[in-house]
Amino acid sequence: MTFLLSAVAAVLLSGVPGPPVAAPRARSFRLTCQAAVPAPPAGTKVLDVWLPVPHADKNQDVAELKIESPVPYTVEADRYGNQVLHLRPATVPTAPLLLTLTARITRREHLNLRATDDQAPAETEARDPNLSRWLAPDRLVPLDAQIKAQAQEVVAKAGATTDLAKARAIYEHVVGTMTYDKTGQGWGRGDIYYACDARRGNCTDFHAVFIGYCRALGIPARFSIGLPLPAARRPGEKVEVKGYHCWAEFYTKQTGWVPIDASEAAKNPAQRGYFFGAHDENRVEFTRGRDLTLTPAQASAPLNYFVFPYAEADGQPLEVGHAYFLEDDLTTEKTAAPGAPAKPAAAPIAAPAATPASAPKPTGALSPAAAPRLVFAYNADTGVLNGLKDMVHKAFAPSTYPCDLCAIIYDFIGMRADWKQAVQALPLPSEFLHRDEFFKAYPTQRGAMLPAAFSHDAAGQLAPFLTAAEIKPLTLDGLIAEVQTRAAALGPR
Repeated sequence: MTFLLSAVAAVLLSGVPGPPVAAPRARSFRLTCQAAVPAPPAGTKVLDVWLPVPHADKNQDVAELKIESPVPYTVEADRYGNQVLHLRPATVPTAPLLLTLTARITRREHLNLRATDDQAPAETEARDPNLSRWLAPDRLVPLDAQIKAQAQEVVAKAGATTDLAKARAIYEHVVGTMTYDKTGQGWGRGDIYYACDARRGNCTDFHAVFIGYCRALGIPARFSIGLPLPAARRPGEKVEVKGYHCWAEFYTKQTGWVPIDASEAAKNPAQRGYFFGAHDENRVEFTRGRDLTLTPAQASAPLNYFVFPYAEADGQPLEVGHAYFLEDDLTTEKTAAPGAPAKPAAAPIAAPAATPASAPKPTGALSPAAAPRLVFAYNADTGVLNGLKDMVHKAFAPSTYPCDLCAIIYDFIGMRADWKQAVQALPLPSEFLHRDEFFKAYPTQRGAMLPAAFSHDAAGQLAPFLTAAEIKPLTLDGLIAEVQTRAAALGPR
């Protein structure tokens, strides 16, 4: 620890500026936010639902905002300027409520060159009316004597005397002593004492320490949260965005607001200098601040942070299903400032986990004229909204869920590994079709009871393989055994 802080001091006292920062880049994309609110418990009198709505600011433009809701809603700003959608159905629904928000967003790289160059112009931004709030504690980030002592030790060992130098010392301390690690329990809450003790966690934990130490020393620091966008761009392709990301800014009179991202710096050591004074364009901001009271106010305690949909049934929290999708503009690569170097491409993102709405076909979808095979037909249609609806139905009313096959072979992550391995080992290739796909490929089967499985011969004729009635009582092990026995009787691939 002493060696690390001494190294920080050497960097700070040398006066050497950080790595040069490129001219601001920008990224334009269409964002789709979907929420599936389950039907509340019987007897519920009031259902409230809140969704964060992306807001426009100096670094983010929001246009073509469209909200699809089966009931009336309002969008209002909270005390920090966060845009909050709220709805309260006049009649409490008895079925899942599906909401969709779409918007075209341009996100610009946020740079403050003054953070590493005394000759650069200071950040220009209207004075934040909540400046005093960004000096106050959060529920999980107290500013007690112990936290203040820890912060003072960091800056003293670094020899930092100005607010800018102190913030830099805190940043280097956090990045240099914490590990980005989401194993075990306790991480992700932004609990400064957990983070200081465990020295690991995710973005919330990293920035709890940075913000807490800054505030303890009288340096305003604020918290923002939203979605991480994959660095690899796929113009025209809809890509699921998973998880959330948060970041921080601190304020000095000499620099204005300075962006930092300590967790990204820890994950990408080569960009450690860059992320002191910069936020890249691969993010979208939803809300600012912690311990949030929504608009109108929720009945339960203030939210630790607000990035996903939130609901209450008679004042009690109700879990809401959600999904987010990104579609880069076809011209998105041209939005960078002229002459700005391209960002290093990130590794290709993994395909989204399969659900009955986006099920993988182990051997690919085959045409009706293809070779002999098995055809499994779900009693569920394609489409993201249908998938969300199925997810909620299966979770909250499994006894009435109409697709027994889906319930057996899928969990919330995707197709069950045991089933996938069993299918791959069958003597015949298999394809999996949603109800609408199946009836389109085999119009003569309209009216068939689904879910079901069929054998398909070389002449394109279907024959029953497993009926809906036969599938219904089976467990996963029973289904595998039955399919293996019947497939073996049909012959090899």
